[in-house]
Amino acid sequence: MESSSYVTLANEYFSSYPSALVNRDTYRFGVIQPEANILQFIYEYVREIPAYADIDMDVNFTDESEESLTIKNTSRFAIPSDKNYRIEIALTENNVDPYPQTNYFADNSEGPMGGFEELPSPVSLKYNFVARTLEEVTNGLETRKVIVR
Repeated sequence: MESSSYVTLANEYFSSYPSALVNRDTYRFGVIQPEANILQFIYEYVREIPAYADIDMDVNFTDESEESLTIKNTSRFAIPSDKNYRIEIALTENNVDPYPQTNYFADNSEGPMGGFEELPSPVSLKYNFVARTLEEVTNGLETRKVIVR
């Protein structure tokens, strides 16, 4: 289930699995083990940070085959800026199964992890939000239209 467009990103940041990177911010959180209590703490912290911009996206299939998409975005920044902001777009898929995956938390070997510590290894589950492709992994796409509020 590995996406080749994510390999560059994974190799840059991760030396073991499971690992997580929040907002590609290695300064604030570093590379972390995605334990439920750590992720909950970070979620509560990050949601209090004001957003720099509001981003609207218009996504449509190009034809009836539904094999290609067009994506248009508008970014509205809260304050004027001359910085070169970029956007990354990840294409995800739902209901991917069955897919056997190593469960590093099996037999409670790494502590609690939302019930994974009680499951065998490998474990086969139905997965949602499976990243299939990531456009411009390291640099993002330039914003095309910027409107300052």
